[in-house]
Amino acid sequence: MAAPMADEATEIVLATARLARLELAPERAAELAPQFAAILAAFGRLAELAEGEAPEPRADLVRDVTREDVPRPGLGREAFLAAAPERAEAHLRVPRAVGRDA
Repeated sequence: MAAPMADEATEIVLATARLARLELAPERAAELAPQFAAILAAFGRLAELAEGEAPEPRADLVRDVTREDVPRPGLGREAFLAAAPERAEAHLRVPRAVGRDA
């Protein structure tokens, strides 16, 4: 899979931002386009692998990532709300997402 051209990659970034309901300036999209194109190219290479041709598993790369499940104290309500960008009385205020036109 060939990497998209710069303008095409910028348009892909902008379209993806719209789908994710993110506001993204065209200048920032142009900055992100090369990174996004590299990510898409990597997925393209993965898609080229024929089914059943997975890489050979390597035991030296496997490590135990589990940890003991122990309850820990959380952040208190006031500390959480104090760090919030916007609040409404005792609640966190977030942008409306449901029922909003994309």
